[in-house]
Amino acid sequence: MIDGLKISFTGAELRELLDERAAEYRASAARWHREAKRTSEDQTEDAPLLPQHICKNQVAQDEWRAERLEFLSERVNVSEVYALSLGDLEYVELMPAEPEMLGPYDFDDDIDDESDLGPYVKRIGMSADSVLVTNPDAAE
Repeated sequence: MIDGLKISFTGAELRELLDERAAEYRASAARWHREAKRTSEDQTEDAPLLPQHICKNQVAQDEWRAERLEFLSERVNVSEVYALSLGDLEYVELMPAEPEMLGPYDFDDDIDDESDLGPYVKRIGMSADSVLVTNPDAAE
């Protein structure tokens, strides 16, 4: 019997995934390092200068993450099969990233009017007629 959710990876597959993730962090650290070297002459309205301490902290953070993943990758036995828990997957950062939060008007095209909220409104004990519409265009 398996206790909890375990995801199996061959050692070779796990090593490859760890190396890919470490390479992403190395590339990110390089971008932040370039950002730290920008001068006021490089600044534009679309790409303002960021404070040096933010850039340097991000370089250090990304390099540390890459080193941690490389350390683990070097110690993976490619001839074994690894059963990773969700905690393991999160620790080695192999879980997909969470989506960015969307604003209230990002779904305007998806919701024609407040009656589309019917099932959700009923679940909290309201009627669709009593829903406060925050998007005036949706009430038309």
